[in-house]
Amino acid sequence: MVLSNATLPKCKDSKGHHIKAGKVIGRGGEGTVYEVEGKPGIVLKLYHKYDDERSKKITSMSHMKSERLLKYTAWPIDTVKDEGGKIIGLLMPSANGKEIHKLYSPKNRLNDFDNVSLPFLIHTAANIARSFAIVHENGQVIGDVNHGNIVVANDGTVKLIDCDSFQINTNGKLIFCKVGVATHQPPELQSKSLSNIVRTPNHDNFGIAIIIFQLLFMGRHPFSGRYLGSGDMPIEKAIEQHRFAYGKNAKQRDMQQPPGTLPLDFYSKELAELFEKAFSQSGSNNNNRPKATEWITVLEKLNKELVSCPLNQAHTFSKEHNNCPWCEYEGKTGLVLFTAVIKSKLGTENVFQLNLIWKKISSISPPYDQNLPDPFAYSQNPSEEIIKIGKKFKRKKIMRLSVAIILGIFSLLLTFSGGMGIYPIGGVIASIVLGLKKAKDLQFEEIYLGYENLNRKWISLLERWKKEASSDKFFSKLAELNDYKTKYTDIPNMRTLKLKQLEKDQRNRQLNEYLDSFYIQSSNIDSIGPSRKAVLQSYGIETARDVSKQSVLRVPGFGPSLTSNLVEWRKNIEKRFSFDPKKGIPKSDMYSLEKEIFSLKSDLEKKLTKGEAELIYIKTSINTRREILKRDADECVQLLGKAKANVDYLKNVL
Repeated sequence: MVLSNATLPKCKDSKGHHIKAGKVIGRGGEGTVYEVEGKPGIVLKLYHKYDDERSKKITSMSHMKSERLLKYTAWPIDTVKDEGGKIIGLLMPSANGKEIHKLYSPKNRLNDFDNVSLPFLIHTAANIARSFAIVHENGQVIGDVNHGNIVVANDGTVKLIDCDSFQINTNGKLIFCKVGVATHQPPELQSKSLSNIVRTPNHDNFGIAIIIFQLLFMGRHPFSGRYLGSGDMPIEKAIEQHRFAYGKNAKQRDMQQPPGTLPLDFYSKELAELFEKAFSQSGSNNNNRPKATEWITVLEKLNKELVSCPLNQAHTFSKEHNNCPWCEYEGKTGLVLFTAVIKSKLGTENVFQLNLIWKKISSISPPYDQNLPDPFAYSQNPSEEIIKIGKKFKRKKIMRLSVAIILGIFSLLLTFSGGMGIYPIGGVIASIVLGLKKAKDLQFEEIYLGYENLNRKWISLLERWKKEASSDKFFSKLAELNDYKTKYTDIPNMRTLKLKQLEKDQRNRQLNEYLDSFYIQSSNIDSIGPSRKAVLQSYGIETARDVSKQSVLRVPGFGPSLTSNLVEWRKNIEKRFSFDPKKGIPKSDMYSLEKEIFSLKSDLEKKLTKGEAELIYIKTSINTRREILKRDADECVQLLGKAKANVDYLKNVL
């Protein structure tokens, strides 16, 4: 039973100074936490029951306090006694912030944190590692690692809380940590009683790897995946059997990571190697999981190497990616992953000025008008050589025909006089005529072939002119830029229309926002414990809004009974919903709209800003290609016109 402030026992610190409890900050199974009047930054924790071992523990811990410990932990700074001198509580620094799991998933952080980017997540992960490192440096072990014992502030600073549950080494004597959340305990401690087990930093190193993984992989648990074998594979069992769902050996262990999740090497190969090492069997057997200091080094390096997305300032990513992976991920999932404040990076002197930019674009004249000359536009005389060939052939033709005529007359005379008949002489005449034709065909064919080759070259030049030197590309780019200009000037109207649509859909949106405020992680649902909650989160089911019969049945290990429990839980929440027509548009929807508008605006500004240079480049390219093709065409036109005249002349002559 929790007492009211009026019935609380009178409290004193170890030096006998009176302590007055203020308002209640929080309640737990072991005790209640209060503000301390007159001591800002200090809180009082009073236990529900007296425990002698715990009293010795917090007394020892208060003597160990140091500036470094107090920076990253809510370490006991003093004991609190009742009037009889019995230790009933402790004093510790306040831990301002929210539980780390509220930063894991996009939905949670959108509601609980105002300005979250990837650098913020990485910085927070590094601070968690620092808090673990400091505890270990002082010879102590956390033991009960879980996301309920870590709080993070809006600036990314971290504090470990519930430090009185740690395993403490005082003068060589261990005071055990008797509790632990199975989803964050290492394989070697699964299925074991934790009451008298000696915890080691290597055990903590498994827990920190889980926390960092969940922080960077959007709330997914590393051992929650699709089991390819028969039966169920709860997270605790998967941990015990080293079934790391994202690891390189996942397939050999019959595991597959959930759909739509990030690959292990998404951030960097070094980070992926740390996870592999932390969750491998050798990490258990050889006591060599990555230490907290190793995580700090890799995370700090990663944060220094991030690059910014040119379209969305909320996105930063590893330089190993060619394009922004978050834009693609958000496009596929419809989620808003990061909530960093969207603002222009440009100073006032570089503010985008559409009128000025469009004036520059409009002032660019199109490529000068030019067409290739027509090789047959005017007649040419055949070459002297062709004329000579024609005259020579004419002479041969006359001589051969004369001989043929004479032979023909002679043949007739012989026929009438009874001599040699017409047929032998006719054969000679035919031979003369056919020989003449063959000589003509061979000579003409050679000259005509030269003409055909030139004509094919000319046709090729015409096709290249159309493809490489046409003004179409210039006018197409100009029309494209004009379309961008129209869209840019219409952005205010588009935003207004989208706002009206949001207002029209206000009831459904209010309902969704209401359902999104009920997190599975912090709710009591029949037969849905921490392990099953982690599995649901790994498959993107985090709030009441995500729950449907179809979505839950797709999750491994969730049959009709568990699915029914979740669906019933959602229905009960939905019954309590009350629509408020006066309530504004949900924060998440407004952020999504502003992000969409900002991305569109930034994209159009970028395209229009580059427009002048692109048009000039296209124009210059067209003119350059025209000059080159024109030189080739002029040469070809001259030769083709002459070849045509030669062919026409020979056709008439031959």
